[in-house]
Amino acid sequence: MSKAKQSWEAGQQVKVGFLAGLTVIAKIPTPGAPDAYVLVRGEQFYSFMPHNGISKIDHAEARDLVAQAKRVRAAAECPRRRPGQPRHRHRQARRRAAGCLSGD
Repeated sequence: MSKAKQSWEAGQQVKVGFLAGLTVIAKIPTPGAPDAYVLVRGEQFYSFMPHNGISKIDHAEARDLVAQAKRVRAAAECPRRRPGQPRHRHRQARRRAAGCLSGD
């Protein structure tokens, strides 16, 4: 028996163990470990990390995990100046255009 490939992108339907019909709400990158996922089926939310299993979570936990995923994704997409790197106007303009220029 071969394992079926599943798409683990937001909005896709997946099956975890005997639970079918789960919809991926968010993917949470976790450095050094498999990505974690927030799933929903009906009114019930779940947290899933491959090799660690699936667990039921409440609405507040799901909302917090989705917010965390958005923060991680925004930080990864935001071009940042490395410490010790000179400040150049073109880099500041690029960061300002990306919406992530703060007080540095």
